[in-house]
Amino acid sequence: MNISKKFLHRLMIYLSGVFMGLIIVFTIKTLRNDDIKLTTEEQKEVLKVLQANPLTYSKNAECRMDCRNISEKDVKQLLQNGNFNFNEKSPVAEPCPSYILEGKTADGKLIRVTYLSCDNETRVSSAIDLNKNYKCDCWGKGKT
Repeated sequence: MNISKKFLHRLMIYLSGVFMGLIIVFTIKTLRNDDIKLTTEEQKEVLKVLQANPLTYSKNAECRMDCRNISEKDVKQLLQNGNFNFNEKSPVAEPCPSYILEGKTADGKLIRVTYLSCDNETRVSSAIDLNKNYKCDCWGKGKT
């Protein structure tokens, strides 16, 4: 087996490029997720605020909850035992910061709910069942 020096040189350049690309991708993914994580103490404080304020529901959330069989009880339960999801990007809502929680309901559904922390209310803006893809026509019904 006589491998030419030219081939080895090309192979080294190729592998160096692949390696550098992997480092860049890893760095970008790490930086993107780190900037939105809260410490455990910050998460507890956010949950206290979300739990203390009365819950209200956007028309979009009401429609999607109805379509996906997610109850208000499920949404309240998630505030007690849900986990923050920092991998999902939530639109920046001004002046109400948004937080995404995920968890299982009493009947075993895995749900994700987006809560907006507004001045004197906790507004539910979206609720989905992560295990089942529903076809909800919330926009067609004139709901937003």
